[in-house]
Amino acid sequence: MAATKKPKSRSATREALLRAASQVVINKGVEALTLDAVAQQAGVSKGGLLYHFPNKDALMGGMVEQLIQDFEREAEVLSSRERGRSILHAS
Repeated sequence: MAATKKPKSRSATREALLRAASQVVINKGVEALTLDAVAQQAGVSKGGLLYHFPNKDALMGGMVEQLIQDFEREAEVLSSRERGRSILHAS
């Protein structure tokens, strides 16, 4: 019996595409950020990329949203640590 690949969820695929886009920028610079480069980096067809991001503006918007979410998550972690320190010092 042939093994079948478990399909990725839509959000997991979207996250993988955003990571691939970030890797293109990190490795080659923002001028190399093309839909073709991202699809190649992610190992998907350009059509697969376009399913999640219909154009480069949508992809870049997704990258900005991801950056904001990462920043907010990190700010929350740092805030939690600071609250913990305040409680320890108050004791």
